[in-house]
Amino acid sequence: MAPDPPHAARPPVFPVLLVNFVGTLGYSIVLPFLVFLVARFEGTSLIVAGNLVLAIGFWLLVSPRPLLPYAAAALVAIGNGVMWPAVMALVANMAGEERQGAVQGIAGGLGGLASILGLVGGGLLYESLGAATFALSAGTMLVAGAMAMALRAAHSAGRRASTNSKNGL
Repeated sequence: MAPDPPHAARPPVFPVLLVNFVGTLGYSIVLPFLVFLVARFEGTSLIVAGNLVLAIGFWLLVSPRPLLPYAAAALVAIGNGVMWPAVMALVANMAGEERQGAVQGIAGGLGGLASILGLVGGGLLYESLGAATFALSAGTMLVAGAMAMALRAAHSAGRRASTNSKNGL
């Protein structure tokens, strides 16, 4: 009888539960501060910051050190807790009042679908790439952050042009 492959071994339950607890705790800690953050920063700034924190969290998962998954879980939860509400607010603002509900419903549905497909796809990717999957995730978050920065720059330029045309400049 052939031995089980290394990835077939079941992880100890306590560390897995602890990582989930740390992630939930991190997300819970962010929620009260969202009101503070939203009052002081633009949505695109929160998206960029959240993506950066997510990227750092995913990058920590590349390391074989045993305690880093706990820090990574907290950072991923905090980054997502800052980024996702800002994305939904940005989508709502761009849709306008008359289409806001429909657009947010579609965005929420697509986000749920992405969560399911991402989990399955990430598991399959992890089977073939191992820990490099998390480096790829970190890179994806950095690209998304760069795209949010470009959106912010374009939006700022559009506001300046609109203000200049109203002032006759």
